[in-house]
Amino acid sequence: MTHSESQILSLLDGELSGGVAPEEAPARDRLTGMLSREALLARLGHTIARAAAQPRSGFALLFLDLDRFKLVNHAYGHEAGDQLLRQVAERVRATSRATDAVLPTTRGNAAARLGGDEFVVVLEGLSRPEEAHAVAERLLAALAADYWIQGTRVTISASIGVVHSDGGYGNASDLLRDADAAMYAAKSAGRGRYAVFDASMSQRTRLRVDTERELRAAIDTEQLTLVYQPIVSLQTGAVVGIEALVRWQHPVKGLIPPAEFLPIAVESGLIKPIGEWVAHKACRDFARLLRQMGAAAPEFVSVNLSRRQLGDPALPATLAAILHDAGLEPRHLHLEITESELMTDFAVAKQTLDAIKALGIALSVDDFGTGYSSLASLHEFPIDIFKLDRSFMASSMRSAQGPALVAVAHAMILLARNINVRVIAEGVETAEQLALLQSLQCDMAQGYFLGRPMPLEALATHRVPLQVQSEP
Repeated sequence: MTHSESQILSLLDGELSGGVAPEEAPARDRLTGMLSREALLARLGHTIARAAAQPRSGFALLFLDLDRFKLVNHAYGHEAGDQLLRQVAERVRATSRATDAVLPTTRGNAAARLGGDEFVVVLEGLSRPEEAHAVAERLLAALAADYWIQGTRVTISASIGVVHSDGGYGNASDLLRDADAAMYAAKSAGRGRYAVFDASMSQRTRLRVDTERELRAAIDTEQLTLVYQPIVSLQTGAVVGIEALVRWQHPVKGLIPPAEFLPIAVESGLIKPIGEWVAHKACRDFARLLRQMGAAAPEFVSVNLSRRQLGDPALPATLAAILHDAGLEPRHLHLEITESELMTDFAVAKQTLDAIKALGIALSVDDFGTGYSSLASLHEFPIDIFKLDRSFMASSMRSAQGPALVAVAHAMILLARNINVRVIAEGVETAEQLALLQSLQCDMAQGYFLGRPMPLEALATHRVPLQVQSEP
């Protein structure tokens, strides 16, 4: 062992017992005072060697990543982000130090910040894997409690990947790699939870990395394209709007479904350039459609907005520039954001959406009625349209809860009308569903029965089924 390694390990031995390190030791993270990446790697090497000599004494590595840290940085600035990281670090340290029936001893344990919003906890002297799982659950609860940053309450969550010593690890890099894979599995499963590494995660991680690399290339090589789904007035039967939907035509793999690449785009941050590209192209396409169809053209094009975009303070200015470049009036553009993402950070969303609304752009809440928010909360936002979640249509005709769901949908439609918000029903696939929506006096609808997503050129000749026409 070198002198530097010995110095670091001496520091690590005091990490949870209050020991003080020499100032010259490069083993502390400057922002949080936690162990640095260098110190962590030294600790893991020591831990692996000790476990090999004492097979009955197990250990676990917990890899933590904050789920919404970048949004806080965008909304409140880097100083606020640093404050949040310091508070997170203190909670991680406190949870790792707590001794009880779950964690009988903290000797040998260590907590470190890898960088950014990534943290690692090493638990030693474990008699069974479940002890590490209990600590992971305790960390999730501690990190999910409210934070106060610059006088503002902020709520975040964390995703945790867990790796156990029974994997036969020989070096720290492999441990961190697999813990990182487990952490991404936790994020993919819904965030705010932990996942334990298994061999299948390595394959999924490689697939995710490959997909991300190819998606970056797809943006630059024009592999992405847009299709448009009609939005139909249930009073006139006219196509009053179109929703822009992105597709990826891979040169080798063919058409890749959005469900396979959009989550990766969100995780990697690629959703921002993709979102801007979609808005640019959709607006240019719609301007062309207006020139071609004249008075018969739809009234608006609707573009989906991601939470990452919503957290970008430059978004209103970007949208204004996009409209100017396309020669469109703001009323021609609608933006959709899902109900769950809208309620993720109330203050940030309201500030951004107020600025967008001031431009004259209409705003829609997608997947409305999925239970993520209260109507009272939504009323605080400058919303123009509720898009009734497709689950109401899917279950209304073929489940025992059908009548109850219809009653709920009717109540939502009436309430929306009372607060001057229009309603679009999604997922209309049959004439019976269409007739039901007309009887409930829903404003608009979209779905395969009314028109599948199609190329822009097909919109001029698309005919809505005659069943939508209201009788005089």
